[in-house]
Amino acid sequence: PRSGIVAAGEALGSWAGAKSGRTAELPHWTPPAEIRSRASPKGPSIPAFQEGGEDNPLGARAMYLYKGGRDTIFRIHGTNQPWTIGLNMSSGCIRMMNNDVIHLYSRVPVGTKVIVIGPGNKQGSVAFQDRGIDVLRTIFGGG
Repeated sequence: PRSGIVAAGEALGSWAGAKSGRTAELPHWTPPAEIRSRASPKGPSIPAFQEGGEDNPLGARAMYLYKGGRDTIFRIHGTNQPWTIGLNMSSGCIRMMNNDVIHLYSRVPVGTKVIVIGPGNKQGSVAFQDRGIDVLRTIFGGG
């Protein structure tokens, strides 16, 4: 059985009706301008484009979420910073441990409806222990 904790960002409410629009192994990353500008004052600048691989923030796999046939810019993806899993540090994506996102990726074909269930307005103050962990147990098996 598989279970785990994911890290989700602030935009969970905007995912209603989303579908997996495309998928990628070792995805490249083109961060939105707002992410790049927000990161610059805090430390090293973020490149406008980064090839897929070990140092890429999207990790081993990515599922690109679409709504109404258009890219939402939100993703379900792995991470190159596994220590951040469980922390509310995202700009709206759901980050997973690479081994978990690889497992999920193999089970989610393009066109799959995505339903995100989380702690609602308690984000950041409560871990996914209350509801989200149950969703992961449903996806990955276990009790």
